[in-house]
Amino acid sequence: MTAAELMWRGFGSRSPEGKTGSQYQFEPAAGRCCTCGAEIAEGVPFAPRRGVAGIDNDTFSGHGEFARWGTHACRACAWFYGDPKRTHRGCLVVGDRGWWPTIAQEIEGRPRWRHVLGEIGRAGGDAPMTGVLTSDPKPRLWPRAQLATCGAPGLYLHVPDYDVSGWTIFDLRRVERAIAAVDDAIAAGATKRAAFYGLWLQAQLVDRLGLAATAALEAALAPHRGSVELTIAVLIA
Repeated sequence: MTAAELMWRGFGSRSPEGKTGSQYQFEPAAGRCCTCGAEIAEGVPFAPRRGVAGIDNDTFSGHGEFARWGTHACRACAWFYGDPKRTHRGCLVVGDRGWWPTIAQEIEGRPRWRHVLGEIGRAGGDAPMTGVLTSDPKPRLWPRAQLATCGAPGLYLHVPDYDVSGWTIFDLRRVERAIAAVDDAIAAGATKRAAFYGLWLQAQLVDRLGLAATAALEAALAPHRGSVELTIAVLIA
């Protein structure tokens, strides 16, 4: 199973949808999916040809890694390619369940990341998982997710504000501790940027709280500095 197949199953194993996906037609294709590498017997051609809608368009042109394994996309990848208005979002899949989490507040039944991330810990350590966490949604992110387990979870992180973009493995308990420290700092008036880079950079906060209170908050954040867990915590706090 590939990460794309796991995500597709988590969202119901549907046929390609959306304005683009409804135009796709599957045809015989031996080999591997051009994007995720899954073995296929049929697929949607990546390159369009006369009378046949393909995957490639202005969004994916120039990103050769999306067509490095073959000439056709499997059903899972075709579904993701077909409805970019939905699939450009961050996502989390644990076992056979999938979510489109939000960062700031729940929207139309989509839970916040900080509330749904715990599903990883509630699943068995061998349960498969994958996902994309981003502050800058892009339709080119989901193909970069990899397959992981709940015992060693991973996410594709894309956070341009903090110069982070790549697949990473993280420790869920460390994320929980980092969130607690970030929450305390934000409750005291710190910005997320200051929580990430250092509270001393926010002069108005230091002036208002004083040196001792600022130092106490900073001491709680300092052990997490430079870690992927702090990046996740700051983003979803």
